[in-house]
Amino acid sequence: MNASLDHNHIRALTFDCYGTLIDWLTGVREGLAQVPSLAGCDLEQLVRDRDELDVQVVSHGYAPYSELLAESVRRAAERQGCYPLHSELERFAEGMGDWPAFEDSPSALARLATRFSLAILSNVEDRILARSVHKLGAHFETLVTAEQVRAYKPAHAHFHEALSRLGLDASQVVHVACSPWHDLKPALELGWATIWVRRDAAILPKHLRPNWIVSDLSEVAWTMGV
Repeated sequence: MNASLDHNHIRALTFDCYGTLIDWLTGVREGLAQVPSLAGCDLEQLVRDRDELDVQVVSHGYAPYSELLAESVRRAAERQGCYPLHSELERFAEGMGDWPAFEDSPSALARLATRFSLAILSNVEDRILARSVHKLGAHFETLVTAEQVRAYKPAHAHFHEALSRLGLDASQVVHVACSPWHDLKPALELGWATIWVRRDAAILPKHLRPNWIVSDLSEVAWTMGV
């Protein structure tokens, strides 16, 4: 970890949503388990392969993330000789907005909102994120999506847009996220303070050094002094 944060200087916290605030893996697993054409697939292998392929599908320029999510599932399923219907994959991807929040997210966000402005930087479409935000119950100063900036993290567009909307500079913001590649990497490249939420058994690359490492959102609130 780097040096501790100067809480008195911080004005806002920005968050990744899916995997950090919303339980991404549970949503993916439960959603895929309901796709009839995938009944013969090894579900855990499908989840791992889809995650690997996600990096590829978002690297070819902007398209709505629901389409890219469906495409990553299609490619992962084909590795196992399964061929889901397009309509099934559309329903799966659209269901992202209904995936559950982590139990600690709403209460921790409510605590953090008493002291800081909150924002979300997400790779999804506006309509999907709006449904997820409703589950979180907190007020967010701004929501920056890939649909708006026409780019995907780890590109820097979300981060530049967030600073512009918040009217702050990087020294006044902390980015909170679980993904080393999508979030910690670009935030650190831009000189932002970061909190890594280690939601699973992920291994942090040695070259990435967040200011703090925590296990859930309640620890983020404690770390930020609220």
